[in-house]
Amino acid sequence: MKTKLLSFFIAAVMLFAMAAPVAAADSSATKTVDIRVKAGSTQMKVDGKAVQIAAPYAASGTTMLPTAVFTKGLDAKLTVKNKSVTLSVPKHSVTVTIGSKSAAADGKKLSLPAAPAVKKEITYLPVKVAQSLGAKVTVDSSTKEIRITATVAAAAAPKGSSIDSDSGKSKIGDSYYEWSMNYPTGLAQDFQSEDGDQIVFRDVKKNYYLAVNVEEIPDPMSSEELRELLMMMYVDEDETIIDKQTVTANGVSYEKIATKGYGGFYYEFRAYQANKKVYVVIYGKKATSLADLRKSTGILDSFKSSFDRSDRSIKDLTKITSDLKTFKNADYGLTLTLPRQWKSNSVNQTPYYSTNDGAYLSVDVTSLVPGDTVEAWAKRKQDLFVNIYLESYRKTVEMSDVTWNGVPAKMLKLSYSMDGTEWWEEYEVFAVQGSYRYYTELAYPVETKNKYGTLMNTLLQSMKINFKTVEQNFGNIPDESDMVDWTKTVTKTDQEYGYSVTVPAAWRSGPNMGGGFSAYSLPGGSFAVMVFEDMPDPQTFIADMRDKNVKQAAENSKFKLIENTTVTFAGKTAVKLVAEDTRNSFKYPYTETVYLFEHKGNVYLIDGLYYHANGTETVKKQLEDALNSFKLN
Repeated sequence: MKTKLLSFFIAAVMLFAMAAPVAAADSSATKTVDIRVKAGSTQMKVDGKAVQIAAPYAASGTTMLPTAVFTKGLDAKLTVKNKSVTLSVPKHSVTVTIGSKSAAADGKKLSLPAAPAVKKEITYLPVKVAQSLGAKVTVDSSTKEIRITATVAAAAAPKGSSIDSDSGKSKIGDSYYEWSMNYPTGLAQDFQSEDGDQIVFRDVKKNYYLAVNVEEIPDPMSSEELRELLMMMYVDEDETIIDKQTVTANGVSYEKIATKGYGGFYYEFRAYQANKKVYVVIYGKKATSLADLRKSTGILDSFKSSFDRSDRSIKDLTKITSDLKTFKNADYGLTLTLPRQWKSNSVNQTPYYSTNDGAYLSVDVTSLVPGDTVEAWAKRKQDLFVNIYLESYRKTVEMSDVTWNGVPAKMLKLSYSMDGTEWWEEYEVFAVQGSYRYYTELAYPVETKNKYGTLMNTLLQSMKINFKTVEQNFGNIPDESDMVDWTKTVTKTDQEYGYSVTVPAAWRSGPNMGGGFSAYSLPGGSFAVMVFEDMPDPQTFIADMRDKNVKQAAENSKFKLIENTTVTFAGKTAVKLVAEDTRNSFKYPYTETVYLFEHKGNVYLIDGLYYHANGTETVKKQLEDALNSFKLN
């Protein structure tokens, strides 16, 4: 529940999305990057240096950014499979679908304020994607620029030795993905994805570049579709197209695009379709012209969409030897086996694994509090689940005794839904050994039960953690989400804007974005205070917001304005709006209460929201108490 259930509750409030904190990293291998972009501007600044991009634009209350912001600014790896686009950084991964607001961040459901779109062969994503990649997003009120700050990997020399050093090997290839080609002389393997469907080679001076990307696309694609794939997902928007054609040679047809990029680099992109896959092979070098580039593209002519297992001159670079993959984590002494479609991610620096269809597995280790037991721990989790889900959105919790990693354990089976339509199943395993507690969580959409329904039984047999390794590598690790006193409150004061609010100490506080904005996530909803400064006509602004809600309710039967009144709030005359939204689009069905009033030329907005699935008396009372606690100082 720690990983999945609470993730539902960290939602964007009515007008602004909460920025995610930048993940901590080893300063010797990382650097902090400062990115600034602005809607309508074709210039992005990265640490003060100008980079040309396609202009971002505003849509549906958010800013849409071209993929270059993520790949060039955040050093994100881009993977494309049909309409699915995945951006990955060392600790996070986000998968979106062109035309859909539904996405996945680190394997968990994510709702986007606007659907990713393709315009003039350029893919645009909402700025919220940057937050899900671990970046902090703020707005510079003076320049109207969006500022994105994050920790990214520092530049490093290519890893490993030159691939020319393999005695007797004159070719490389991948037996699983069925491709082979001549050795790229003088280059070293610089990167290979976890599944091996992306591999990159470079020279030490970074004057040459070779990449092979494999897209599993079973349906035949036309020449136009293959070119569109290259243009949309591989060619950067700031590159100049200098050649584009269909080529047939030695009985093989492929699409070819050549470009001129920055820093004197020229590239040739080729797309081959075979074996129910599309192979995208890219070669680049610092050159003086297209003719100069073509002097070195012979390596591309050696590419074949086949792998001859009897040819001992081929070095097999495959990472997949069966339908299963073994994952290891040295810090935890962890070893486990999962189907090959699973990928590893680091969430809060704990072992985390996920699939593109929403399933995930997480492992966590925390310190044992003296006097606590595995039975009491599991019971607290069960009680929390019951307290934050209405009966109509959950099924009876099943608790059982199991053996995990050779020790007695408790297992909970949970079934729940956030909208009454899409259901999830979740298994939670609780174990205690020595001075540490071990928690394993597996969750998946019920519609995928045929794939993952028996996986927990397999994990109970095969998953291993070395307890001695944990004892050696970790000190005290408190579980701050457990043994929480929900009656304890804390008063937060904003001296600049003269207000205070009292909220449960256990609520998660969002990052301080300044400008009088503060936000909190609670089990079942969100709470926020926003101050709109120096409004030329505060009452007109408030009236406009009121009218927009009235109009929205008139136009959509699934958006109901339950209350639209004028009340006294915090000693001020305020507009109170209570809305019920069951559209299940940007957010799960929810009820939201908003107070709007003017004070010293500023407009104050106090917002409380709970999801219908979590509308228990406990959740609603916490939210109501927080709203009523707001005071002007």
